[in-house]
Amino acid sequence: MTEEQSLLSKEAKRISFETYYRECWLKQLVVDQKGNPLARKDPLARTKPRSPERNPVVLTERAAIVNRMLLEGMKGKQIGNLLGCSQQSVSEIKQKYGLPKTNGIKSDKG
Repeated sequence: MTEEQSLLSKEAKRISFETYYRECWLKQLVVDQKGNPLARKDPLARTKPRSPERNPVVLTERAAIVNRMLLEGMKGKQIGNLLGCSQQSVSEIKQKYGLPKTNGIKSDKG
C-alpha cells in the first residue's frame, strides 16, 4: 500500500466516523429536547447574530495618558514616576486596555 492509498484510506475512515457521530449526535439532541424544553431546535443556531464590528475601547483619562507615553517610547518605570504611581500600576493599565494602541481609541472624557 502506497502512502497516497494509506492517506485515502484514513480519510475515508474519518469521513465515515464523522457521519456516524453526527447521526448519533442528532438522535441525542432529540432525547435532550424531550427532557429539556429550553433546548434549541437547531444547536448551531445562535440566539444573537454576531456583530460585524467590535465596540471601540474606551480609555480612562489615566489610561489615555499612559497610552500616549507608551507611544512616545517611555518605559513603565518612567511613566510611573511621572504619574506618581507604581510600575505595577502602569503594567496593569497596559494589560487591562491592551496598550499601546494607535487607532480606534476613545477617551471617557469625550
